Parts: sequence; structure tokens; C-alpha cells
Amino acid sequence: MTRGSLTRRGFLAGALCMPAIHAAQADCSNPALRVRVRREFRSFDPADARGEDGIITRNLLAPLVRFAKRQGSDQWRWERHIVDNISEGDPKRYAFTLRDEGWRNASSVSAEDVAFSFERIAGFNGGLSDANNRQSWSGLKSVDIADQRSAAIVLESERPDLLTTTLPGVAGCVVNKSYVSGLSSGRFTFDPGPTSGRYDLCDVVPGDYAKLIKDRDWKGDKVEVESAIFRVIKDDKAAKEMFLAGQIDVYRPDLDVLKVAVAEGQPVTRAATSRTSILVLNQDGALANFELRRAVQLAVDRRAVGFAAYQDENAQVATGLIPDGWTGWSKEPLVAFDPDEAARLVAANPLSETLRIATFSDQTLMSMALQVQQDLTRIGLRSEVIPPEDGAWLAISNKTADILVTLTAPQTFGSLETFSYFTSRSDLRWNTNPEFDKMFETAVMQPNSEFLFQLQSLLVNSGVVVPMVDDHAAYVVNSRVMPAFNPDGQVGDVGSWTIVP
Repeated sequence: MTRGSLTRRGFLAGALCMPAIHAAQADCSNPALRVRVRREFRSFDPADARGEDGIITRNLLAPLVRFAKRQGSDQWRWERHIVDNISEGDPKRYAFTLRDEGWRNASSVSAEDVAFSFERIAGFNGGLSDANNRQSWSGLKSVDIADQRSAAIVLESERPDLLTTTLPGVAGCVVNKSYVSGLSSGRFTFDPGPTSGRYDLCDVVPGDYAKLIKDRDWKGDKVEVESAIFRVIKDDKAAKEMFLAGQIDVYRPDLDVLKVAVAEGQPVTRAATSRTSILVLNQDGALANFELRRAVQLAVDRRAVGFAAYQDENAQVATGLIPDGWTGWSKEPLVAFDPDEAARLVAANPLSETLRIATFSDQTLMSMALQVQQDLTRIGLRSEVIPPEDGAWLAISNKTADILVTLTAPQTFGSLETFSYFTSRSDLRWNTNPEFDKMFETAVMQPNSEFLFQLQSLLVNSGVVVPMVDDHAAYVVNSRVMPAFNPDGQVGDVGSWTIVP
């Protein structure tokens, strides 16, 4: 079986009482918070957990720091979770001291546990060579242990964003070294062994639900939500009916169900995902002419794109490739909406070919592609949306498309992740520009706002990218709960939610 498959051990973990299940079943019989997830659980291991699995992981296995609740459009901030202190003066070396927080029914969390956790994902010292989240620690040099509770995370290059990307994310969650190192595969599926987070695992059936119960031995800040169930409901219409019946408190609908929910006046909460929707323009073929690429940039009605994709008349128009709330965000838009000038450019540079627009089989992105097609028609450019395919990322390099509709990488992956796709070294071959390559190499060593702005400006000014809308996830939320979301748009830690009296 592959790692993503349900192993015999994983099945037993879901069907039987696992070592990680510390609370009596009765404690979880009436969960205070009921959240819908879209797919069955695959792994709660910080090395492999992705998407909705990571929600469970972060609650069971505490990271050193966590995301602070965001106020309005403020930048995302971090706050201490299981550390007394952590330095941020040197972006290549983060020294920390753990506070006293114990493993469930075991000793206190130690600096050795932290070092093992991070180096295991990076593949150091006999760690995992195929961890899903290995990229998160790709710049790790070592974790230097000073004493039982103190150590320093040493990086190969500067990462001033580490405290708002990797450390509070799932790859920053700390596992119990004694337990995990004793596993034959060096990883687990659903049984994390001793836990250190604000919640314990009460029960899990991978294709049905996972239940969490508050850890009453947690020594940090108190939490309001006593227990929670994350229920697997794959069908969006079924989720909507269960919400209306009062059986769940939170669900994320697909676009078709969202349209109905908005029309019915259901309470919709929107959570930013730290991503931006963009068009990538092929510099060869039909759009080799810069004037035509400029016309495409000016033609896109971003507000119309936002409504088509999110059913949101107030969707945040993207100013660049970095969304609002993150280092490098541009206060002013790097490209304007000017369909009249776009039409003039097309008239001066007539094009006989039909432009091919590619994207993925995702309702949001397909809606964007269809809106872009309408915008191009208005300025005199013929286009077609070609059937979506899994390899749409490669549509530019393999010459099957002139325009790609996609999303930037999450800022939680690091501020430079998206820009790495536009270097000459990238297999995607979206951009071949020595000036950009040189600027990117400089930004790797000095990833500050100035260089991030210059990278965005160069891509836009050379007609390679069209920023469209800051991406967000829409949730329908029961009025009895006050939600909290993470920067990736996923449900935030249960301990950050509150129940309205």
C-alpha cells in the first residue's frame, strides 16, 4: 500500500481503542462543536498531514508557536504556545526555551523532542526521506540543543517569516521522540502516542469522524470548547441539509451550494487562504506580442471574477501576487482595469488565432476561466476554455495553452515559494528572464518587502502575470459559535473557537 492508503494499523487505530484515546467514550458523546470535513482522514502525522488532517494534528500535537487571531486586515501574527520565549532577531537562528508542558501520561516536552520532530521531517539523522511536508523544513541546517528545555533552530539562509509559516503550521508540531522513534516505519497514521496539545483524541473512524476532547491537564491558556467532532461528509448538498437540520455547525460548500446558501440568506463567513488567483500568460505563440499580453492584463474585470468565483460582491481585488496581510503586499494595484485601452491594443495588433485558456477541474478556477473568456470577448479576442486536466500546471511549458488560470502558493509555504515557479530553473518554464533569476537569488538571501515588491512588479510589467483576486474560503457557520480560521483558510485550532451563550 502507498502512504496515503489505509493500512491495517490505521484501520485498527480507527476501529479499536488506541493508546492516544485517553478519555472515556461518554466524554465525547455530545460534542460541543460539530465541523464538516470533505474527505476521509489519511494521516495525523505532522510529517504527512495535509489540509483537513492538519486541523486534527495541530490540536493534538502542539507547535512551539501558533497563529494569533487576526483582527480585520492586519498582518498575520504569531503568539507563544509551548515556549516561554523564542528569539526573532536573527532570521537564520531561532533560539527558544520551552515552558513546562507535559506529554499525556509521560514526561515533559523536551528540546530533544523538538529537534527530533523537525529533523525527522527534513530527513536528517535517519529521518523520513519521503515526508509530504519535507519542503517546509528544506532550509533547516540543524536544531542545536542547549539543555532539557532550550535549543536553537539553525537555518541555511534567512527566513524572517518562519514564525508565521512553518513553525505554527502542521510541520511545526512536536511529536514524542520516544514513541515515534520506536515505530517500525518511523511514522504513524492516526495514533500519535502521547499528546501535548490542548485536546486529546477521543475516537477516530477514518471514513466517518474524529472526536476531540479537551485535555484537562493542559497547562497553557484555557479553552472554551469542551469537545468537537469532525464529521466526514463528502456530498455538499447532504452537508447543507445536515446544517439546516441542526446536525452540524460549520461546513464549507462547493460553489453550486454556496450560490443557494447566499440566495437563502444563510450566514456565510469568509476566511482568507493566503493565496491569490492569477493568470499566467504564455510568452510564446499567440501571445508572444507584449502588446497583446498587456491587453489581456487590462481586460480582466477582477470584481466580476471575484463574484463569479466566490459569490462575493466585495471580494478583495488583488494588487499583486502577495495577498493583503502578508509581507510584500502592494498597497496600490500593479495593473489597472482598462477595457477601452485593451480594445485599442487589440485593434492595433489583430490576432487571428483563438486563445486557449487552461485551468484545473475546480469550480472556483473554472468560474474564473469562464469570466476571463467573457472579458477577452469584449475586447475583440477569441478564446476557448480547454478541458481541465490534472497537469494544467504544465500547460504553458508543453504549449497546450496560452493562458493558465491558477492560484499562487500559500504564503504559509514561505513568501518566495510562488516566485520560485517563475525562475528559469523551474520545470514549469513559465518565465525565462535572467533579470528575474538574479533578483530572485538576491531575495532568497534578503527576503524583505522591497525585493518581494520588485519580483511582483517585474512579472507584471513584463506581461507574464495578471493578478486577479485574493483567494478565500467560504463557510456556512451556525450563529451559536464564533469561528477562528488559520491563514490557509482551514478551520483554526478548536481552542481558538468560542461558543456563544
